[in-house]
Amino acid sequence: MKHAIFILITAGCLICIVPQASSAILINEIMYNPTVGDFTNEWIELINTGNSTISISANARIYDSTDPSNWGTGHPVDQAFTIDPGERFVLARDPVAFNAQYGPYYHAVVDCNMALSNVNPMYIKFEDGVTVHDMVFYDPDWGGDGNGMTLERLSTSWEGAGYGNWRESKWDGGTPGHMNSVNPEPTTLLVLGILGSLLGGLGITIRRKNRKDS
Repeated sequence: MKHAIFILITAGCLICIVPQASSAILINEIMYNPTVGDFTNEWIELINTGNSTISISANARIYDSTDPSNWGTGHPVDQAFTIDPGERFVLARDPVAFNAQYGPYYHAVVDCNMALSNVNPMYIKFEDGVTVHDMVFYDPDWGGDGNGMTLERLSTSWEGAGYGNWRESKWDGGTPGHMNSVNPEPTTLLVLGILGSLLGGLGITIRRKNRKDS
């Protein structure tokens, strides 16, 4: 995705139109900077929002880049796995460190040597062969920057690439394997719902971005 179209709709808020992902596997939570000086316990939670079990191959990769036109080689997952409907699954930079913090994790944890930025806005893409399951965007200014919190997705029904669908977790350490601690705000629901309906027929979705990020 080399280009995006930005449309000003309110003061301090931009809408960016991006291609819509069709996969039921979504990036649902991001721990990109656990605490200051800790680079080992980064992790990403996936969720299967569909009605069928989905198989992920050992060739699947997490890509992280500040430039979505240059993804590099990405970071392979450690093994093949499946995700049942409604299941949450963690890709961890260090599964041992993850389990040491969160205890015996009853959902699977897979090793993936990612390197998430604590300084610059970053795109994350989860891809398996020719299938791009999800691509999201985050900015450390949104929260979760070295304070033990994560960034949680507000709604799996919305495209997840921008601030309009992400908030800092309310729980220390985030909520891996559990329902997210944040909820959509009524105004966000209304705006994204209306615009999503208008643009849905064109096969595109929306993401909100802070003016300062443009």
